[in-house]
This record gives sequence, structure tokens and C-alpha cells, in this order.
Amino acid sequence: LRRSGPGRPQYAYELTEAASDYFPKNYHGLTDLVLDEIRQRSTPVEMEQIMSGVAQRLATQAPPPKTAQNPKEVVRAAVSFLNDKGYAAQWEETPEGDFLLHTCNCPYERVAQAHSEVCRMDANLVGQLVGIEPHRMSQMANGDENCTFLLHFEAPRPLD
Repeated sequence: LRRSGPGRPQYAYELTEAASDYFPKNYHGLTDLVLDEIRQRSTPVEMEQIMSGVAQRLATQAPPPKTAQNPKEVVRAAVSFLNDKGYAAQWEETPEGDFLLHTCNCPYERVAQAHSEVCRMDANLVGQLVGIEPHRMSQMANGDENCTFLLHFEAPRPLD
């Protein structure tokens, strides 16, 4: 911005979005308060429904599954999506043919420590992404080094 009249030029500076990231943020504090308020105004069932809705909204951001994906491709796609969301996810196949999905970072760590429904939302999200109910084996909010979900896909049944 330059001055239009006489005198020295006057410049105005503003921060870019990238520079804004260097300043402290309190997203977890706000989220904590919002969840506390929702919890105060809701029944436990309503709270679970709200968090289930959050998981569904997140899952709809994932690319649609390709037709006839095998379980390994489903897990790979879920891990890719979770990594895009900051979970630092990885997977491995067990000798029994099941899958272990590990998330090594919790994007909601500080909030999840006070709000267990956030952890249930994560499990719900994983289930929505892979199409089956995951079995939680470990949980960072409980002091484990990662969150791990066992994914057991039913073997296809032979056609009669």
C-alpha cells in the first residue's frame, strides 16, 4: 500500500496463512470446551450419535472404494486416508490373514485424553473406512505407544 499524497511511501504488511502457523493456537482448548458443553446438554446416547455423525462425515471425505476391492486394498486405502488426516498409520497382515492397523499419531491427542468419545469416534471412522467393525487392541489415550485395531474380514463363502 503506497501513500497517494506527498511524503515517504507508507507500506502495510500482513501475515500470510503460512506465517500464521507460527503463532500459538488453542484448537484443543476450544474443542475441549465445545465437547464439555455438548456433553452437559446431551444424554450419553445423544453424545455417541453426535460423535458417530462426526466419524461418518470424516469417512465421506475418503475416496469412494473401487469395485471388487480385496481386503488388503481396502486396508491400504484406509491407511492412506488416515495418513492424509495426520494419523501416521500403517498396517500389517497377520499369519491368520487378518490385518493390524496401527495409528502412531493421534491428531486429537490432547482432546482424547479428556474425552473418551473421541477415541470411540476414531474406531467408528476406521470401521466406516474398512466396512467392518474393528477390534481395538491398544490405545494411546491409555498410555499405549499407538492405537492398534484388529481387522478380521470374513472369508468369502463359496457359491452354492
